[in-house]
Amino acid sequence: MGRPEFGPAYEGLQQVNFSQAKSILVLGGADGVRSLVIHLAKHVFGASTIVATASTAKLESWPSPA
Repeated sequence: MGRPEFGPAYEGLQQVNFSQAKSILVLGGADGVRSLVIHLAKHVFGASTIVATASTAKLESWPSPA
């Protein structure tokens, strides 16, 4: 079973012509579709910089960068 968030996240990045070496700001990045946008932007589209916002409660559940 796939993730239902994948379609909207991927299509959203395509609609704005997101491509390698671009930067992105994701507001509310710890929730469903937006967290997937972060991963797709980095691993599929090759984003150079990703900045995301999140509430303190959501931030505590987000994995720290390696």
